[in-house]
Amino acid sequence: MDFMIGVVTGALAVWIWFSARKMARLSAQIGEAESRLARRVYTLQGRMAELSATVHELDFERRRSRGLIRFAPDMRLEDAFDVHPRVREVFAAFGVGGGGCSGGSVDESRTIADVCRDSSLDSRSVLAALDRFVRDPDGPIEAKAASARIHQIRTLPPSRN
Repeated sequence: MDFMIGVVTGALAVWIWFSARKMARLSAQIGEAESRLARRVYTLQGRMAELSATVHELDFERRRSRGLIRFAPDMRLEDAFDVHPRVREVFAAFGVGGGGCSGGSVDESRTIADVCRDSSLDSRSVLAALDRFVRDPDGPIEAKAASARIHQIRTLPPSRN
């Protein structure tokens, strides 16, 4: 009887050992499959982003060729920025909405006229630069920020001598 218990115990130990090895192999295979899946998901996300950008660019070209893109002083910056990614470059050329220490950010819910007024810019110059961009989106951004500045001249209070 003790011999039988020993044989069964030994067989059970061998079965447990083989099962543990098989589980370790399966765990490694699952890890490899997860890694492959993560790489494929990452690749797919990249392709989706490229496709989305292409669709946005094609939509821009369609609207541009039909003359459907119009910038107006009462247009919100958010809507202007949605027209094309390079619209941000036009505003940045005027010193509006740039990044970094000196640029700061801009509230995109405000209108072009409001932002121009707060930045002491002539909104007609900014709108003209935006219209030039729409006519030639691949051309250089030619914003003449210095000539678009509206200089405010204030009288100084009389000095007391």
